[in-house]
Amino acid sequence: MPKKIYITKNDTAEMAVIKILKSKEDNIILSVPNFSQLANSADNFSLLKKEVEESGKEISIESVDDIVVELARRNEIEAINPFFSQNKKNIRSMEPEPVVLKEPLVEINPEDGGGRVRGKFSVMFALLIMIVLTIPGIYIAYTVLPQANVKIVTQKMDFDYSSSLTVDKAALALNVETNKIPGQVFSQKKNGQLTFPATGEKNINKKATGNITIYNNHSSAPQSLVASTRFESPDGKIFRLVEGVTVPGAVVNDGKVTPSSITAKVIADRGGEIYNIGPVERWTIPGFKHTTKEKTFYGVSTESMKGGFTGKSAYPTDEDIKNAKEKSSQVLEDGLKSLIKNEIPSGFKLAEGSSKFSIIKQAVNTDVNERNEFSIFTEVEMSLMAFREADVNEVINNNIKKELNPDLKPKTFTLTYGDGKYDYVKGILILPVIYKAKLEYPVDVEKLKSTMVGKSELELKASLFTIPGLANIQVSFWPFWVNRVPNKNKVDIIVE
Repeated sequence: MPKKIYITKNDTAEMAVIKILKSKEDNIILSVPNFSQLANSADNFSLLKKEVEESGKEISIESVDDIVVELARRNEIEAINPFFSQNKKNIRSMEPEPVVLKEPLVEINPEDGGGRVRGKFSVMFALLIMIVLTIPGIYIAYTVLPQANVKIVTQKMDFDYSSSLTVDKAALALNVETNKIPGQVFSQKKNGQLTFPATGEKNINKKATGNITIYNNHSSAPQSLVASTRFESPDGKIFRLVEGVTVPGAVVNDGKVTPSSITAKVIADRGGEIYNIGPVERWTIPGFKHTTKEKTFYGVSTESMKGGFTGKSAYPTDEDIKNAKEKSSQVLEDGLKSLIKNEIPSGFKLAEGSSKFSIIKQAVNTDVNERNEFSIFTEVEMSLMAFREADVNEVINNNIKKELNPDLKPKTFTLTYGDGKYDYVKGILILPVIYKAKLEYPVDVEKLKSTMVGKSELELKASLFTIPGLANIQVSFWPFWVNRVPNKNKVDIIVE
């Protein structure tokens, strides 16, 4: 059964053709309304017949507009008026009768006091309106709509490059012949103290510690006190100096003595919580008992003595300490690497194996805190060798020029690096490079557009195939009446 396609009054012949060609059916009835634009010219039906025959489709027309029916038949297109027989007089005659002016062009109606335009003026006015409406359509059809689409497929060539480059901090410039590129060294130091859980447990007898301020109210002469000098609290508890000190001499002015002082660390004579005492207003020095210095040398503690303990306590095992050292180093190494990377300028690249990490110092404090944690102080240093990836690409491009053709350029590529070997002392990094690419001859799209204007499809293909490295070319014009390349701004080129 034929498929019926409806068009609107404003559809042009080109629009009708597009609707027909889009249809999957081969037998089509085109339903044309009264006063359609198709009735404006017999050329519209000539275009319909030509395009439909070329597509292999069959078409007939039905319309209540006898002008449409007559124009279709003149172009050998089957056409009928579904509401009137063909023997009935045409509603609108195709051959207008001679015009005889029996009345004036303007007739005055005394009832409405005005006039109405008729005759030739009405026809001229209608033609004027038609021209005004048609001109923008012609402009759009031949200026705005035309488009040329060109798809160019280039020949591809596989290229593999695998070698080792030398990154040298002493190199001032790139040397493509020796595969040597300049490098830059970035170094930083960092330290930190981290705490870790102690998993061991043992019986301990820990002594309390604290600070005592020692006063000299005796004379202007300084007084030396050796390590382990005893200090006694009012309740008889003994603490000893951890290290020897010299108490400065007092200030004597007009016989008046102003005491001097020094603060020193002390430790309990015995272990246990009993020595965890609070502040003491006056410590005496048993060694000065029964001498003139007994009352003029004394100590004061403004803070409590702490840490005295007897019993089971956590302590770091050898395994705890080993793991803590490794963890501390790793944390600081990661921190240093991030710190240095932030300092590396744009365009520089780091590869695995391009760094040197050193531990300067590690000190373990096995004393645990109230959370049974011990601490490790670590100081580290890191040096990184960075290079410009642009230098690597230049070395590779030089090999492409030597081995293949200087005009070839990579369409797609992957560039990876192996584990480098960094000699910190010499300032040299041996860098393995793996490069895989698909090469092509580049196409200057903008330049190409200027050479295409005004050419047909055959002319265009003939000129394009003179360009080296092209595998295939596809050209299409739109809309269907366009057969040459419009201005270059209406050309779309895709390169694959």
